[in-house]
Amino acid sequence: MYTWVVNTKYSLSALNPTSAIVNDSATWNWVFFTSAFKTGDILDIDYNHPLQINKDTFTFTVPGTSYSSTQAKKDVSSVNVFPNPYYGVNSQETSKYARFVTFSHLPATATIRIFNLAGIQVRVINHTNGGQFEQWDLNNNSGLPVASGLYIVYIDMPTIGATKILKAAIIQEQQFPDHF
Repeated sequence: MYTWVVNTKYSLSALNPTSAIVNDSATWNWVFFTSAFKTGDILDIDYNHPLQINKDTFTFTVPGTSYSSTQAKKDVSSVNVFPNPYYGVNSQETSKYARFVTFSHLPATATIRIFNLAGIQVRVINHTNGGQFEQWDLNNNSGLPVASGLYIVYIDMPTIGATKILKAAIIQEQQFPDHF
């Protein structure tokens, strides 16, 4: 049995499930797979706060934010990279061409320098988007995928006068060329 709750006054034309009244005003749809209802039974449903289309409005107020350099320096300990270790895939990746790891809890601006274990800088990322996240596409400065291995990440945050050093383990998936 299908039951529609519509936000209109009772009308015989609303009894047709394909009517515009049901299509435009249905707020709830219940399905009873088994029931003992008989023709003529009355089912009373009481609810205290019905939602009404175009009548109910909701307002959310976000508490004001303020910048605290003291708190920003404390938050440097939360700066991190994930997934770490990176095992050839990240659950957020959409294709084999969109590989990345994410740096989190960054201040509004930062410079991320990534070095291999030989001390050679492989990538520089300027974080200027104002958010707390920045992604590294696992490519070097020339746009080529980095090799599997350990990387040292030096994050310079001059606006708060702090730095952070992270270690990132990258295990790249085996590369298969699309064209030979």
